[in-house]
Amino acid sequence: MLERNTFIILMLLICTFSGFAQRHFNPELFKIQLHKYILEKVQLSNQEKIAFFPIYDQMLNKRRGIFMQLRAIYHTKPVSEQQAKALIAKSDKLEIELKHIEQTYHQQLLRVISARKLCYILKAERHFHRMILKKIAEK
Repeated sequence: MLERNTFIILMLLICTFSGFAQRHFNPELFKIQLHKYILEKVQLSNQEKIAFFPIYDQMLNKRRGIFMQLRAIYHTKPVSEQQAKALIAKSDKLEIELKHIEQTYHQQLLRVISARKLCYILKAERHFHRMILKKIAEK
């Protein structure tokens, strides 16, 4: 179940980023909108905001790099069985790396905000990405 949810979230994020890329994706604007959405959904004190967002933004940047690599893999059409196996292995490795990045940053974030707030933030982030995908689909 966790793997399925991870895969769904990953695909949503990849689609989000690829959709934005087709419409001149602006990572800074995306980050600002995401921050605003998180703050609307989760009450963070000023001290929590100051401590949380720099760590969170580092995580987003590292994840974005992995998503771009995965996107390139998913758009590659293998010409042989050997290349297909290599693409699958690389994709698996990147997804594991993505989970390690998230786990590491979640541990760091738990030092500056409560676990409960982090859960709400992660939920808000998933909802934000779904909302963006719906907007892209409407265009």
